[in-house]
Amino acid sequence: MVRAEKYLDPEWSIFQQAEILRLNILEIDKDEVGSQSVPHTLNREPCVGDGNLDGVVDQQDIDQFNYWANVTSSNSSWYDLNLDGLTNQADVPYITQGNFPRECPMAHSR
Repeated sequence: MVRAEKYLDPEWSIFQQAEILRLNILEIDKDEVGSQSVPHTLNREPCVGDGNLDGVVDQQDIDQFNYWANVTSSNSSWYDLNLDGLTNQADVPYITQGNFPRECPMAHSR
């Protein structure tokens, strides 16, 4: 498993560091989970726009984007997808680009 600590940069905001740690959760192997039944999101590659990590970029992501933009007063959040330090309309195309709604690709076996 990849250890996130070696990829964290102390210059990054706490939100950026949390995002790296969150994405590294997806590196868990089936053996480490201790079961052949792996949650849906662990079977999928992380994909741009899937801020809630449910394996699908959909209306829930739009709703949660709006929630976090409001709660953080448009400061950085899980949905600061362009990593400019703001959760604002510049992030919306990362959710809605391409097919919408869309499933994230299946993870490759190791």
